[in-house]
Amino acid sequence: MKVMFVDDEVMILNGLKRALFRTKWTLLFADSAQKALNILQTEQVDFIISDMRMPVMNGAELLDQVAKLHPEIVRIILSGHSDEEAAKRASFVAHQWFNKPCQPQLLEEALNRIYFIRSSLPDTSVQQVVGKIKTLPSPPKVYMRLNASLNDKSIDMQKIASIIANEPSLVAKILQLTNTSFFSNGKQVESLTEAITRLGVDLVCSIVITAETYAKIDDIPGYSITDEQKHCLSTARLAASMVDPSLRRETILVGLLHNIGKFILYEVSPEAMAKYLKQRQVGEDNIELEQKLFNADHTQLAGYLLHLWNFSYKLIENIVLHHQPLKLIESDFGSGAAVYVASRLLRKKEVDKDFITHFNIADKIEVWRDKAIEY
Repeated sequence: MKVMFVDDEVMILNGLKRALFRTKWTLLFADSAQKALNILQTEQVDFIISDMRMPVMNGAELLDQVAKLHPEIVRIILSGHSDEEAAKRASFVAHQWFNKPCQPQLLEEALNRIYFIRSSLPDTSVQQVVGKIKTLPSPPKVYMRLNASLNDKSIDMQKIASIIANEPSLVAKILQLTNTSFFSNGKQVESLTEAITRLGVDLVCSIVITAETYAKIDDIPGYSITDEQKHCLSTARLAASMVDPSLRRETILVGLLHNIGKFILYEVSPEAMAKYLKQRQVGEDNIELEQKLFNADHTQLAGYLLHLWNFSYKLIENIVLHHQPLKLIESDFGSGAAVYVASRLLRKKEVDKDFITHFNIADKIEVWRDKAIEY
């Protein structure tokens, strides 16, 4: 694994060199953004970790260049100086943000985890596509609805969350930013309402409008991102009704994000997408077909992307396993299991018999099936 650190303070680079000496990484160092770009012309790097405030070209500007020139490289900000506006800008070019001083062990764990997950996507072209993603497509003009609602003096965080919750891609972006160390203070946030409360309405509105500005949606004949998002929302609502109240927030989030990898498939290969739309079985998971055509399936893409964005392992695991009922029965009936059932019922497909028997939910399936018709 090859890691480059960029910081205009040489003492900090020397400190990082000493702190990470025991790792088996190949370490590269640059004391300016331009030197980093020069190194990347001859070196293949897995991670670039940059300070935010640097003369001539700051960290966000550097990572923006890296995203364009070398999209497969994982981009991280390591900085002790910033503000909310800088953090927002960096969130669209950096996969993660760590505050200085940062415990070397924390950095090691994060990079090793991402590197391990990335090994499940051996196809470099797929890594490049995921690396390029700054935000996911979001067709409706959420910002306009949000802005109009703010004129209502009775508006509260829950109402704001309900507007944004209709767009899984925006939920992912807001939670990504909230869970950077600049905002999280060491406590991971997985509730959209809590995320909005922590960030503040003004910053959330700014994130929304910026995300919608970045989102470039291609017209794909035979495929509707809007329909996929509606399915995710219905899945989240139905699945949340199946679990213990303590799991409802997590289940809603898993439901909203469970098909987020599908939004990336077209970016992997427009040609493969055309074949996929002709060969897929509507309403089925089509995992084998995705693997054949894209060298990856949407659950792998989702898992890698959300690891890059620093989502919790538990949430990612539930999203990745939502098409694997025999894996889900290895744990208690939780958010992943509920999303699997909800998605199958909403698409009017049968639930795996061994799954039903294991969790003893035969009597509940019919009740949930009726509820799925309502949704």
